[in-house]
Amino acid sequence: MADFYDLDPLGVAAAVMKLAPVSNRLGHTKVAYSVKDYLAPHAYLISLEVEFVCDLFTLGTEEIIGKWYRGHDEAERLLSRLQDLTRKPN
Repeated sequence: MADFYDLDPLGVAAAVMKLAPVSNRLGHTKVAYSVKDYLAPHAYLISLEVEFVCDLFTLGTEEIIGKWYRGHDEAERLLSRLQDLTRKPN
Protein backbone atom coordinates (compact mmCIF):
# COMPACT_ATOMS: atom_id res chain seq x y z
CA MET A 1 0.00 0.00 0.00
CA ALA A 2 1.27 3.48 -0.85
CA ASP A 3 2.16 5.94 1.90
CA PHE A 4 3.77 9.31 2.53
CA TYR A 5 7.17 8.19 1.26
CA ASP A 6 5.71 7.32 -2.15
CA LEU A 7 4.40 10.85 -2.72
CA ASP A 8 6.05 13.34 -5.04
CA PRO A 9 6.33 16.57 -3.00
CA LEU A 10 5.97 18.72 -6.12
CA GLY A 11 2.85 16.80 -7.07
CA VAL A 12 1.37 17.41 -3.62
CA ALA A 13 2.25 21.10 -3.84
CA ALA A 14 0.69 21.38 -7.30
CA ALA A 15 -2.48 19.63 -6.11
CA VAL A 16 -2.77 22.01 -3.16
CA MET A 17 -2.07 25.08 -5.26
CA LYS A 18 -4.78 24.12 -7.77
CA LEU A 19 -7.52 23.70 -5.15
CA ALA A 20 -8.60 27.35 -4.89
CA PRO A 21 -8.73 28.00 -8.65
CA VAL A 22 -10.70 24.78 -9.19
CA SER A 23 -13.09 25.70 -6.39
CA ASN A 24 -13.51 29.15 -7.92
CA ARG A 25 -14.22 27.67 -11.34
CA LEU A 26 -16.89 25.47 -9.77
CA GLY A 27 -18.43 28.49 -8.04
CA HIS A 28 -17.93 27.13 -4.53
CA THR A 29 -17.51 29.36 -1.49
CA LYS A 30 -15.21 26.88 0.28
CA VAL A 31 -12.38 24.77 -1.13
CA ALA A 32 -13.43 21.92 1.14
CA TYR A 33 -16.77 21.67 -0.70
CA SER A 34 -15.00 21.17 -4.02
CA VAL A 35 -12.72 18.52 -2.57
CA LYS A 36 -15.50 16.56 -0.85
CA ASP A 37 -18.12 16.79 -3.59
CA TYR A 38 -16.16 16.68 -6.82
CA LEU A 39 -12.54 15.68 -6.37
CA ALA A 40 -12.43 13.09 -3.57
CA PRO A 41 -14.75 10.53 -5.18
CA HIS A 42 -12.36 10.25 -8.15
CA ALA A 43 -9.01 11.18 -6.56
CA TYR A 44 -7.58 7.67 -6.73
CA LEU A 45 -8.01 7.79 -10.50
CA ILE A 46 -6.04 11.05 -10.83
CA SER A 47 -2.86 10.51 -8.83
CA LEU A 48 -1.53 9.38 -5.49
CA GLU A 49 -0.78 13.01 -4.63
CA VAL A 50 -4.35 14.13 -5.30
CA GLU A 51 -5.64 11.20 -3.25
CA PHE A 52 -3.43 12.31 -0.34
CA VAL A 53 -4.65 15.91 -0.51
CA CYS A 54 -8.28 14.80 -0.70
CA ASP A 55 -7.81 12.51 2.28
CA LEU A 56 -6.59 15.50 4.29
CA PHE A 57 -10.03 17.07 3.75
CA THR A 58 -12.19 13.97 4.06
CA LEU A 59 -10.65 11.53 6.57
CA GLY A 60 -10.20 11.84 10.29
CA THR A 61 -6.75 12.37 11.76
CA GLU A 62 -6.40 8.78 12.97
CA GLU A 63 -7.31 7.45 9.51
CA ILE A 64 -4.78 9.75 7.84
CA ILE A 65 -2.01 8.80 10.27
CA GLY A 66 -2.71 5.12 9.68
CA LYS A 67 -3.11 5.30 5.92
CA TRP A 68 -0.35 7.72 4.96
CA TYR A 69 2.14 7.95 7.82
CA ARG A 70 2.62 4.33 8.98
CA GLY A 71 1.23 5.11 12.42
CA HIS A 72 1.93 7.57 15.22
CA ASP A 73 5.62 6.81 15.77
CA GLU A 74 6.56 7.26 12.14
CA ALA A 75 4.42 10.40 11.92
CA GLU A 76 6.38 11.89 14.83
CA ARG A 77 9.73 11.00 13.23
CA LEU A 78 8.64 12.50 9.94
CA LEU A 79 7.37 15.64 11.65
CA SER A 80 10.76 16.17 13.25
CA ARG A 81 12.50 15.84 9.89
CA LEU A 82 10.07 18.16 8.11
CA GLN A 83 10.30 20.96 10.68
CA ASP A 84 13.48 22.31 9.11
CA LEU A 85 12.00 22.30 5.62
CA THR A 86 9.09 24.54 6.60
CA ARG A 87 11.10 27.22 8.41
CA LYS A 88 11.84 30.49 6.68
CA PRO A 89 15.54 31.02 6.02
CA ASN A 90 17.14 33.80 8.07
